[in-house]
Amino acid sequence: MQPTPPILDFLLDPSNGSASKKFRDNIRAYNSMFAFTSMGAKIDTSVNDQPAPYVFKISGHCHHLMGSLLPVDGESPKFAQLYVFDTAHEVANRLLPFTRNSKSSSLDENIVVDLLRMLDETNELAKLFRKARDKTQNIQSVDYKLRLLGKRSHDSRQYDDPTSNDIGGLVVGDIGDFFSERDIIIECFSGSLKRISKLHPKFMALQYPLLFPYGEDGYSCNIMFVDHGLEKTRKRSRVPMRAYYAYLINERPGCDNTIIKGGRLYQ
Repeated sequence: MQPTPPILDFLLDPSNGSASKKFRDNIRAYNSMFAFTSMGAKIDTSVNDQPAPYVFKISGHCHHLMGSLLPVDGESPKFAQLYVFDTAHEVANRLLPFTRNSKSSSLDENIVVDLLRMLDETNELAKLFRKARDKTQNIQSVDYKLRLLGKRSHDSRQYDDPTSNDIGGLVVGDIGDFFSERDIIIECFSGSLKRISKLHPKFMALQYPLLFPYGEDGYSCNIMFVDHGLEKTRKRSRVPMRAYYAYLINERPGCDNTIIKGGRLYQ
């Protein structure tokens, strides 16, 4: 696994004083601020009809949703749109949802600036969305889509350094025959949200950029077990999702694991 980026490593270290504590106490909010996707779920509100402590109950499975590259006219940018739209005021736009209901926020603007700089430098998903921003600023026609590749031409593992070419690209006009069933196609303008497949290799990196700061691949269906001469006794040839994430969160001596250091976000 790749080392945790220096600024994130500093903020996750409890020995680094008040700045680290403020970040770790609010890490879920900071992650939500930079996430490319939103959480989708069917929320059961009937459990709160009687006087009692609030309960957050979900029916069915959680999933991730993604909108268009640009917001509908009159609406504020959200999630991935913040990487593309009105980036001259990006820090203020990211902090806005957390300050609407109160005059002050426990979130630190300096931390937001540092995390934004880090993602621009290290995260290949962020770099790809920045290219989309440049397209909106430099061309008159906006008839294009962003395609996040769901299938790789080679065996791309989670611990490899990701590259933009492995992730996707901007496509002008129709996707046509190049479309794969697990690709994520993000339109420039759309009023609806699209559900993202949990089998897409960027499913986790899109929702948890602070746990996957490089935009690393997560689980995909084509991960094969390493050959240790056990083919005759093993029932499966491919790694199941549960085994993959068990391997991912396993602590190893001398191995830097950003996910485990994520504290409340990891929980």
